[in-house]
Amino acid sequence: MEQQQQEGIYRGIKLADSVKLYKKDGSFYKKTKKGLDSFLDLLEEKSHEVLSKYVKIMDKMLIDFKCGHKPH
Repeated sequence: MEQQQQEGIYRGIKLADSVKLYKKDGSFYKKTKKGLDSFLDLLEEKSHEVLSKYVKIMDKMLIDFKCGHKPH
């Protein structure tokens, strides 16, 4: 397993303990990884920054949109 996953971080965002990115055999849960990668690619493209933990797909996250407004 990657060191970052063991610390609860994936591509720079904190993951809740409930987020399982890897199976016991060390392979990825493809659907979880694909969703996170798509989300993070979009954030990077727009230069946004995640300020809170990722818990699950329907939970809101605090994002700094880098436009001068308060993060929301």
